Amino acid sequence: MKNKILVGALALTIMFAGTQAFAATITPADLSNRIESMYSRMATVMDRFDDLITRAQASGRDVTQAQNLLQTAVAKRATLKADIDTLKAMFGTATAFTPEMRAQVIKVKNDFIDLKQTVATVRDYLKTALEAYRASNPVTVE
Repeated sequence: MKNKILVGALALTIMFAGTQAFAATITPADLSNRIESMYSRMATVMDRFDDLITRAQASGRDVTQAQNLLQTAVAKRATLKADIDTLKAMFGTATAFTPEMRAQVIKVKNDFIDLKQTVATVRDYLKTALEAYRASNPVTVE
């Protein structure tokens, strides 16, 4: 799971911090496809966390804090989706970037970074909770 988040961070870096030559060759349509793909991958990670929290709750564990953290991430994901939709509307059939598009791309980038940090917080909390559970309930081999 950690590797997927790192891959997402790498994709963000490549997408938003490319060279001028790379930036000159990417079109609004290409960028829109990349952003949608990244959003989809982040949604998949969050869905997996939701499943994990649901299973932990079904087994009687206290997952209130994890649920709260995930709800924060869901709210940030909704904000990100709205910003992506705005950006896609700005792109339309454009073949070149305008200053307004660039400003919206930066806003989307910052939303992605904020969501990534929140999802990392959820991941860290779940990892710590799992380690604490395993420490308090050691597996015995007979």
